[in-house]
Amino acid sequence: MTLLHRVQTTFTQPLYPAFEVWRVGSSVNCVIWDEAGSEGRSALIKERETLQMTTIK
Repeated sequence: MTLLHRVQTTFTQPLYPAFEVWRVGSSVNCVIWDEAGSEGRSALIKERETLQMTTIK
């Protein structure tokens, strides 16, 4: 995968992610990046668990 465009901005109000899952058993993975730009492994695992519990309901 190649990054085509990057924008860095500041939001004045909260920004909430939204996902649409089409099939039972589907999943959504979020990658959390720290300030240095490297992948935060413990945050990624925690986020995956949260999303799986949310989409099962």
